[in-house]
Amino acid sequence: MSALLAPLEQTRTSGPRAERPVLRPVASSPLKLSRVGFIIFLTTLLGAGMVGILLLNTHIQQRAQTVAVAQREADDLGHQQASLTAKVEQLRSSSDLATRAWELGLRPNPHPVFVKLGADGKPGQVIGEPMAVNGSEMPDQKYVGADTVTAQIAQAKAQYRAKEAAEKARRIAAAKKAEQDRIARIKAAEAKQKADAAAKKKADDAAKQKAAAAAKAKSSTGGR
Repeated sequence: MSALLAPLEQTRTSGPRAERPVLRPVASSPLKLSRVGFIIFLTTLLGAGMVGILLLNTHIQQRAQTVAVAQREADDLGHQQASLTAKVEQLRSSSDLATRAWELGLRPNPHPVFVKLGADGKPGQVIGEPMAVNGSEMPDQKYVGADTVTAQIAQAKAQYRAKEAAEKARRIAAAKKAEQDRIARIKAAEAKQKADAAAKKKADDAAKQKAAAAAKAKSSTGGR
C-alpha cells in the first residue's frame, strides 16, 4: 500500500459516514395580477385603440376632402382647357378670319388677279385685270361677328323662355278655370239636392196634413 493512499483510506473508513442533506425544490409563489390592475390595463388598452381609430378616421376624412378638392380643381381646369381649345380652334377657323377681315373693312373680290413669278431672271407676269371693289359686288356674302352671334343666341333664348313662361301661365290659368268650374258644378249639384230635399219634405208635409184632415173629417162624419 502506498504511503500516500493509506491516510486517505483511513480517513474514509475510520469516522462515521456523513449523510448528505436531501435537496428539495423550493416552491415559487406564482405572480398574480390584481383584478383592479387588470381592469385598468384593459381600459387603457381599449381607450388607446379607440383614440387610434378616431385619429385614423380623421386622417382618412382629411385625405378624402383633399382628394375631392383636387378632383374638383382638375375638373375645372379640364373645362377651362376645353373652352380655351375651342376658342383657339374658332379663332383659327376660316370663317372667323373672314369675319375679322370684314370688320377691318376688307371685302371679297370676285375678280381675282394672279401673279406668275419669273424664272431665270425673267420678270414676272400679272394674269388678270386688277379692279377695285366697293363691297357691293357680292351681296350674298355677309359675315357676322361672334358678338352678334352671341346676341342673337341670347335673344333667341329670351324669346323661348318668354314663350315657355306664357305657355306655363296659360296652362295654370286653364287648370285654375277647370277647378273653378268643377267647384261650381259641385255647389250647383249640392244646391239642387238641397232644393229637391226641401221640395220633397214640403210635399210630404202637405200629404201628411191632407191625410190628417181627411182622417179628421171621416171621424167627425162617423160620429154623427
